[in-house]
Amino acid sequence: MIRVTLAITLILIAVTGTAHAAQPGPALNAGQIEQLIAGNTLHSETRLARFEREEVRTFTIYVKADGTLTIRNFEGNIDTGEWEIAAQGEFCNQYRQTRRGMRKCYQVLDAGDHYQLLDLDNSQVTSVFTVSAGNPERLP
Repeated sequence: MIRVTLAITLILIAVTGTAHAAQPGPALNAGQIEQLIAGNTLHSETRLARFEREEVRTFTIYVKADGTLTIRNFEGNIDTGEWEIAAQGEFCNQYRQTRRGMRKCYQVLDAGDHYQLLDLDNSQVTSVFTVSAGNPERLP
């Protein structure tokens, strides 16, 4: 049994490049999401297949309590936008340039030592993240 578990873990790490391959956990509700992210910084890594060959897949988002946010993408470029918690408890955001300005909504899933964003359009975990209090990255 231990060999099977180890083999599965190694396969998941080989396929995803990380140990954050856990199944999606329970979804947070609107209040939990707001408490988690408002005024804090998300340290994220994409899970989108189109970026799997990129050497750097990490990005940082400062989620301001006033409903605005700032993202530093893979290349270090800065973009700004807005966020909200939708009626059904989804975290929605829209940037000026990132994703060509398209608004996206996600369920926020608790995966134990990190969180996952589940894209509601295709039921796919698109990124994983951890949270730091405040704005330690000094994003504008």
